[in-house]
Amino acid sequence: MDKKELDKKYDLYYDEYDEYILGILKKATARQLSKLYEYDLLVSNETLKQHIGSISDVFNISVKFDNIRKDVELILKNKYNLVIVKDEPLVIKKFQ
Repeated sequence: MDKKELDKKYDLYYDEYDEYILGILKKATARQLSKLYEYDLLVSNETLKQHIGSISDVFNISVKFDNIRKDVELILKNKYNLVIVKDEPLVIKKFQ
């Protein structure tokens, strides 16, 4: 196998890995936000950006929340019956 073929295989491998990790990050972010809400740990002056930074630090990766926000909000809505009402400061509400 030549270098070009090997590079292509590595690119495919890492593309799949990145997609897998993003899927986990989306679920983990929604879960963590729901748990912060459930345990009344949403500090009144902290922003959504601060919470997202703390959550993604666990994964030691950097991701623009705007790129995954729609999916995270969908998980919050469908799995936890929660909605982000305000980003600064972060306000999350439960709906019926």
